[in-house]
Amino acid sequence: MSAQSAVFVELFAVSGLRTTESQRLLSTLSPLLLAHTQPFPSEYEPPIQVVTTGFVGGSKDSAEASAEILHTANVRIGFVIGFDQTYGYFMDKAEELGMTGPGYFWLAGDGVGNAKVQSSTTKQINGIGKMLSLGGVPGASVYDQFKANWDGFDNSAEGTALKTYAEAMWLDPWVGNDGTTDLSVFSDTFFADNVPDDVATYAYDAVMQHGIGACAYKAAGGTFDADFAAADFFAAVTATEFTSVTGSVRFLRDTTGSRDPASSNFILYNWQCEGETCTQYTAGSWTALSGWDYSGGDTPGGSFRFSDNTLNAPSDRGPPPYEEKNLLGGGLVGIGVLLVALNYCIAAVLGGMTFWKRKDKVIRASQPMFLAMVLIGCCVSTTTILFFSQDDSGDYDKDGEVDCMMQPIFYSLGFTFR
Repeated sequence: MSAQSAVFVELFAVSGLRTTESQRLLSTLSPLLLAHTQPFPSEYEPPIQVVTTGFVGGSKDSAEASAEILHTANVRIGFVIGFDQTYGYFMDKAEELGMTGPGYFWLAGDGVGNAKVQSSTTKQINGIGKMLSLGGVPGASVYDQFKANWDGFDNSAEGTALKTYAEAMWLDPWVGNDGTTDLSVFSDTFFADNVPDDVATYAYDAVMQHGIGACAYKAAGGTFDADFAAADFFAAVTATEFTSVTGSVRFLRDTTGSRDPASSNFILYNWQCEGETCTQYTAGSWTALSGWDYSGGDTPGGSFRFSDNTLNAPSDRGPPPYEEKNLLGGGLVGIGVLLVALNYCIAAVLGGMTFWKRKDKVIRASQPMFLAMVLIGCCVSTTTILFFSQDDSGDYDKDGEVDCMMQPIFYSLGFTFR
C-alpha cells in the first residue's frame, strides 16, 4: 500500500494529471497501521504536502471521522487505501459533506473492487480513478518465460500434483469470483486457461524474495533453530534485489518491509458517466522504465476525464469552508469603546483631583506618585479592549496580527504600573 501511495504522489507531481503548479496538497486515507509509514517523494519542488488520515478497518465511525478531517483540511485530491466496506463508508460521508463531484478527485487503491466502485452513486463514480497493481508486464523477458512455464504446467508432474493437492483441500464445491468456477475440480487446462494475474505474480516474487533472502541469511551464519535471529533474517530479505516476473524487485531501506514503488507496475482506471450509465476505462499505466504512460489507454479521446467532465485536474485547494468565528458584534464593540472612553475620563478627573489636593494630608499619606501610577495602569489595561475590538472586526492580515500581540502587552503592562 505504501508503494501505491508514493506512485499516487508522482501521479500529480510529474504526470499529465497535474495541470497547475498549485497542486501540492494531497491526502491519503489508510489503515492506522499504515498511516504514519508511507514514504512520500520529497524531491519535488515546491515540496508536496500530504495530509494522511488513518482509520480503524471496518469501522464506520472511524471512516466517517476521516472524511470530516479531510473536509476541515480543505483537501480536494485524495487516495483511498482500504477495502470495499471502508471505501463505502468514506465515500458516502464524503458525498454528504459535498466532497464528491466537480472540483474533487478521489483515487481508490487496489483493495477496492471494481464492482464496489461501480455500485456507488453516479456522483461518486463519475471521474473517479483506481490504481491496480499490474503484476507482470508482457514483453518483459522474465515474465514471458514465466508465462510460458505457467501455460505448460498442466502437462507437468508438478502441475498435476499441485491440482490434486488443491482439490483435496476443497472438500465441497466452491464457486470462484466469476460465479461459475468450481475449485474443488480443476480442468486439465486450468493453467493454460487462466492468465496469471497481479496476485499470482506478486505472490510468486514474494516467495522468491523470501527464499533468496533465507539463503543469504543462512550463508551469513544464520540458523532456523532456537537461535533464529528475526532481525537478521528481515535485513537479509529486504536487502535482496533481483529481476523477476513483476520487474526489478527491491525493498525500501526502512522498517516497514514495503516494496520500493519504483520496482512495481500499476494500471490506472477511470470511470466516466453519461447520464446514469457509467463505464470503466483504462487510462494509463506506470512502470519503472517509462513512468506514467497514457498511450495505451482506451478512454474516449485518450485522456483521463474528471468529475466535471473536463480533462482538467481539480485544484488541490478550494475556497475555504465557512467558519463561524463568533466575533463580537458592532454593538458590543461600541459599548467597549464607550467604556474605555469613560474610564479615561474618570482617570483624568481623579488625576486632576489628586493634583489639586496634593498637599492634603490624606493624599500625601497615599503618595501622589503612587496614585498617578495606579491611574495610568488602569488606563493602559483598559486600552486592551480597543485591540480586542479591532481583532474581532474580522481583519486577519498583518494589522490583525499586531492587534493580537498588543492585547497581552497592554494588559500585563497595566498591571505592572499598578
